Amino acid sequence: MRCGLGRAWIGVLIPVLVGGLVVGARTASAHGRSTSSSSWTIRLQPVPEARIVLRVAWNDLQRSIPALEGVPSTQLGVRPDLAAATESYLTERLRLYAADQPCALEGGVGALPSFDPNHIARVWRVRCARPGPLGVRIAFLFDESPAHLHLARLQLPGEKTIE
Repeated sequence: MRCGLGRAWIGVLIPVLVGGLVVGARTASAHGRSTSSSSWTIRLQPVPEARIVLRVAWNDLQRSIPALEGVPSTQLGVRPDLAAATESYLTERLRLYAADQPCALEGGVGALPSFDPNHIARVWRVRCARPGPLGVRIAFLFDESPAHLHLARLQLPGEKTIE
């Protein structure tokens, strides 16, 4: 799903929601639904950039990345091949766009502490090549789990948080 956020190049951001940022759920009961959440802190100057934090259940991520099947989450920080597969999956499916161009990953994906041992938390930064209308694309877990619910929170400078 993509959500247009406005035109950053004129210095005034006018949020425009296309659909909603609560993404997911076609048909499912609450108990059968997997969930994840992301937090996007976006800066606009000199070019758009964002810090993205994702929290997701480990078993949901395992269904999406074949290399993770049957692997305990504790191995993710030990095996570079697993970390690379996870980083690629996450950064390709949760993206910020400016002027219809995907923003580039800056550095790698880092681990954050998770209070729930069945979940992992990851953080990364992206930077856009140039200013322009912003969009967020979340194409995460929906093929593997059509009832998946993703909750996204966007914080933009001088604006109320968008959820």
